[in-house]
Amino acid sequence: MGKDINFGLGEDTNHGLCKDSNFGLACVRCPTNRNKEQQFQLPLSFYNTNNRINNMELPLIKVINAAVPLAQGEAALILSYFTKKRYKRNDLLIREGELAPAIFFVEKGGLHLFYNDEDGNERSCDFIFENEFISDMLSFSKKIPAACFIKALEPTVCYVITSADFTELLDYSPATKAFYSIIVAQVAAEGIRRTKSLQSSSPEKMFLALLEHRPNIFQRVPQRCIAQYLGIAPESLSRIKKRMLTLTKS
Repeated sequence: MGKDINFGLGEDTNHGLCKDSNFGLACVRCPTNRNKEQQFQLPLSFYNTNNRINNMELPLIKVINAAVPLAQGEAALILSYFTKKRYKRNDLLIREGELAPAIFFVEKGGLHLFYNDEDGNERSCDFIFENEFISDMLSFSKKIPAACFIKALEPTVCYVITSADFTELLDYSPATKAFYSIIVAQVAAEGIRRTKSLQSSSPEKMFLALLEHRPNIFQRVPQRCIAQYLGIAPESLSRIKKRMLTLTKS
């Protein structure tokens, strides 16, 4: 299981902008303050502190801001809904057949998304590394059992947001809503691309494409998992690697 880490935004790990926090701010997440008219009404002094600059340098915020520019105060608002957790190698973040509890953003480390086929054989779907989001999106959004497992490939640090908190954040943060639409579109496009690749590309072409676009996989993922991802046997992957290495040297 993951271990919670306090963001240092306030006394409550999951509640970074409470009135008792280091900033002395009223938090839009407190029941007494929760209304949309207050969503970004933070003291002007807050925007001039090093804390705002530091927030914008955090990997999670940098990725969101690069896709959808954030309004003043929105970075701190988004962070207040996330918890930072550490996972050990082989920790399960999501279990097949259970509801996906959260969306995960990888700050450091790597995750393996896979499922078990009817014969109980493991089938790799994807590998997620730094600055990428992951969940079983259908399970997360539709509240249906997850179709896959997500497991830590190595010691991993993630920003985590639960389904309930994410739903609430969408009401307060226009940027988060826009960014989520981008993520959903990207997931759909990647699913179509991967299906076409598996149906029409040779194992050699898929290997070369993976080597070109995601070379870190070969240093960080077990060969058997890479073979599963390419839809070939581990022995076939070994032969392809050897053949490609020979061609490179010639």
